[in-house]
Amino acid sequence: MQARSHTLHSSERRWVTLLTASTSSFDAVAADIAYEVRCDLGWPRVVRGHTELMDQFLGDIGSIRLRSADGLIVNKADNGRVVEIEYGVHGTILATGSKYENRFCSIIELENRKIVR
Repeated sequence: MQARSHTLHSSERRWVTLLTASTSSFDAVAADIAYEVRCDLGWPRVVRGHTELMDQFLGDIGSIRLRSADGLIVNKADNGRVVEIEYGVHGTILATGSKYENRFCSIIELENRKIVR
């Protein structure tokens, strides 16, 4: 499995947008999604369902203004059914004006062109 790192293309921006709390890309999420977080973020460790996941992300949208995402690395497995993505996100914390810098790793399972887990 070969990893690649580069500037984000439009199709890849869709994944990053989804995973960085944009409501415009939630159509890529299955109605019965199981969203699992492996570390303590102050969120429930498992969020089930499209509506519940949107509600969880909407709580954070007003606190950070995202500027860019970069450093994408993509690995695919199981004939593309499982996709692991790593990426950096940059922006501003609105309450303080401080820089927001974060790096994410997400493992996504796909069925019928929707994220199911």
